[in-house]
Parts: sequence; structure tokens; C-alpha cells
Amino acid sequence: MLLEGGCHCGNLRYRAEVEEPRLVLCNCSICTKKGALHLRLDPSKVEFLKGKAHLTEYRFGTKKARHFFCPVCGIAVYGHSRLAPHLVTLNARSLDRFNELSPLWPVTHFDGQNWEVAAAALQTKGLQ
Repeated sequence: MLLEGGCHCGNLRYRAEVEEPRLVLCNCSICTKKGALHLRLDPSKVEFLKGKAHLTEYRFGTKKARHFFCPVCGIAVYGHSRLAPHLVTLNARSLDRFNELSPLWPVTHFDGQNWEVAAAALQTKGLQ
């Protein structure tokens, strides 16, 4: 399914090919504060239509995770996680059809407050 989304003010727009959507809800400090609901995709499945160069990047702690947000409206649109830096992690809440589609998609909870333990458990299960 081909979906589009972007930030609130429209400065950033993207299109994504979503085949088997699975959402991840993380309770770490930043995901909680920005209200992120992660949709991880291969970069070849995401096309930025406009505004990517104007986003602001934020890193903290280990500086491995990359968080991108619109400097005008402040919406956290996407990033690259520590757990899967090779994937694009869209904030599913930035999808145009989020309210319609998200109730149909499974959600996995990730214990980001205990990040190292939770990540190790996923790697042990081969679910990284």
C-alpha cells in the first residue's frame, strides 16, 4: 500500500510503500515526550518528496539514534534508531491516513526505559 505523510505545516512530505505494517511503541524518554509510534521501513520504500534538507536533527545520550523534526512546526517525522540504524523509522502519526489505518495494524511495545535489556532480548529472539 502506498501512503503519504508529512509534518503539520507541510514543509516535509514523503511517500512510503508499506507492505506489512507493524508499529512499535517505545516508552523511552524521547519517544514518550514526542508521542512517536514507529513504523520501520527499508530506505528503498521511502521517498522524500520535499523538505528533507530543511529538517533539524537531534541526537542525545549515545548519539547513535538520529531524530529529525520540522524546524517550523516541530513535528517529529522520522529517524534512525539505535536498534536498526539501517532502516528509516517513520513516525506513523505523521501519515495522512493514520487515524483510518492504525487501528488495523499490530503494535509491539518496546521497553525503552530499560533499553539495553530490551534490545538484548530482541536480538536474542532475532527480532532486531
